[in-house]
Amino acid sequence: MSDDTSLVDAVAEEVTDQIAVDDLLGDGDLEEQLDTGSIGASLGREFGAQIGRELGKAVGREIHAAISDGLEQGRDLGELVADAESAAVRGARNALDELDGSDSFASLLRGVGERDAGDQLTGAAANALTGDGERANDEPQADEPAADEAEAEDNEGEDEGGESDGEEVAENEPTDDSSNHVGADDLDDLRRDTLEDFLEVMSDEHLQSVARDVGVDADLSREEMTDQIVAEVAG
Repeated sequence: MSDDTSLVDAVAEEVTDQIAVDDLLGDGDLEEQLDTGSIGASLGREFGAQIGRELGKAVGREIHAAISDGLEQGRDLGELVADAESAAVRGARNALDELDGSDSFASLLRGVGERDAGDQLTGAAANALTGDGERANDEPQADEPAADEAEAEDNEGEDEGGESDGEEVAENEPTDDSSNHVGADDLDDLRRDTLEDFLEVMSDEHLQSVARDVGVDADLSREEMTDQIVAEVAG
């Protein structure tokens, strides 16, 4: 399953969990049923998981290479641990730099907005609802005349309410600037948070080793050293 499809499926699953089949077939208010916060959280979890997998792969490669080289050089356990921690920071930094300078980060977001992804979302939602919809269609049709009368009344009011409904929809539509923009600040924050998490779990000795590797004074206090390492690495 591709990254784009995973994101689309996450949204489709959340939407179909929230919408009742009766409202699709009748006059229910779908807008009132949809919890946009829950949909956004579901999408965010899937997106974060994909970014996390990329970071994990990059960090794992760096750590594996560092330990392999250290073993070949006969380094002791303490040195291997220090090498692994430095490699973890280096791997995270390189992975974030690659995301920042490539299309992979933006393509995950663009995929949800493309026409093909929209078709996938519609299809996924339809497939999820097919079973319930078929069962609803198999029920006795005794109420069909009443439903036809209600439909005729609704059609008579369409011309009167069409213009106001169109204006309301236009007002509720999000702008491109607010819905599909991921700026450089988001990447910077992610980079800083990741590096800070790594540095916080290091011993003083290992933190000083990382500081020397990136050109930071290792005689500073732990807090100052951490701040300068983050500033040096994350910019």
